[in-house]
Amino acid sequence: MKNNIKNLLLAAFVILGMCSFVTAPNPEAAAELPGGAFLTIAGKFGGDITKKDVLKTKELAVEGCAVGSKIFTYTIDINKGGTISTFKEESNTFSKEIIMKMKELNTGDSFEFKKIKAYLPNGKDQVDVHSKKFVVVVDPV
Repeated sequence: MKNNIKNLLLAAFVILGMCSFVTAPNPEAAAELPGGAFLTIAGKFGGDITKKDVLKTKELAVEGCAVGSKIFTYTIDINKGGTISTFKEESNTFSKEIIMKMKELNTGDSFEFKKIKAYLPNGKDQVDVHSKKFVVVVDPV
């Protein structure tokens, strides 16, 4: 019986010691990222974005899943002054129409991606991709 108690206390001490070396995750950063694949533009997962960052985007990026995954379809709702324009694309880039609409955006306007799907690197398997609303902010001087 004494050996069992000693072993139990030793195990508890070892586990407690191991836990003291693990850093606690940043709850704010962890709350912003979803589980699984998510869409980014200029390294951002939704939130504030400058028009400059939007217009220099050549293709939509996928993070949170296998490296080399690629978006192949999405819908985007662009809210310019309360008027929403919806576009559906079968690629991972902006069409000329979307780029023209993005050039018209002002501070406070927004856009949101929906129904986003990506191929995994094998080119066959598909995943749903999460996204959050982007809001246009003033370009820093």
